[in-house]
This record gives sequence, structure tokens and C-alpha cells, in this order.
Amino acid sequence: MPAVKSRYAKVAAVVSIGLVASACTTSVRCGDARRVHPASILFMMEDYLEFPKIPLGERKAFSFHVTKCKGDATIFFPKSLRMRIPKAELDLTQSSHDQPWRITLLRVSLVGPDGRKLYDQKINLATDWKGGAEVGSKYSKLWLKLPGEAKLASLESYTFQVEVLRPSGRRADTLEISSEY
Repeated sequence: MPAVKSRYAKVAAVVSIGLVASACTTSVRCGDARRVHPASILFMMEDYLEFPKIPLGERKAFSFHVTKCKGDATIFFPKSLRMRIPKAELDLTQSSHDQPWRITLLRVSLVGPDGRKLYDQKINLATDWKGGAEVGSKYSKLWLKLPGEAKLASLESYTFQVEVLRPSGRRADTLEISSEY
């Protein structure tokens, strides 16, 4: 019997090490953002950029300089804005006074290294928030319509700007920039 117990202990140790190894994530600084490489043995996961959260409770401008990460063939770009929305407020088809984030007005810009604006859009969360909550997610997303990837692919760096022109009615609301769809 001791040989069987020893074998189970070895299998348990190997499985534990495998689970720990499969959950490791690495990240690399790419200017003001981080490129995150989630590692998993079980799933194919794509790299993504991680930006600091943007508080929506006050008028303020945020600027993030992003560079091509070492070893990357292309640079990553923001593709959507995400916001945690309380479950009671997730029905985006109804304009409601119980949704303090709806009064928020943003200006989102992508500026090339030469200072030219490649993308510039005002976003009114009351009318432009067409994303929806994903099943099983705490987020609601707003997809950005950036110029074609081919036009942006040649860039070595850019600056992504978000300006809160009209703050949310709830100071705790935050926005996340995502390079994932």
C-alpha cells in the first residue's frame, strides 16, 4: 500500500505544479501601457494591452503614450472601452435616471508620433453606448471604430487620449481601455 500512496502523492504534486504553471501571466511595459501575455496550457489566449483605469467622476484629461513592445511584429491598439455597470443598470435599451453614468461625455483621440490626430471622437454614453453586457461578465463594452489596422500597423508609437468632458453622476464609475474586442 505505501507504494500506491507514494504514487498518488507524486501525481498530485505534478498536477499542482501544472496548474500553477498554466496560470502564470507575464507582462512587458510598452510606454504607459503593459502588454499582458496570459499563459495557459488549457486555452489559447491572446496578448492584450492593459491601461490604467480612468475615473469618470470628474472633468479631467488622460494621455497614454504607447510604444511597440520589444519583440512584437506589430503594435497593439485600443479597440473598445469597458465599464463595470451594476446589474440593475444593465438594460441599455432604456434611458433611465437610475443610470448616473449616462450623463458622461468623453472625447477619445489617437494621436500619431507626428502629432496628427488619426482618430478623434466625442462619445456621449447616453446615446453612443451600443455595446452590451457580455453573458457572465460584469462589463459592458463600447467598440471604437479606429481607422483600418493596415493604416495603423506602420506606427512605432502613438498617444491615446481620453478626456472626460462631462463627468458621471457617480464618482466611483471608471472606464477601462481594452485592446480586445
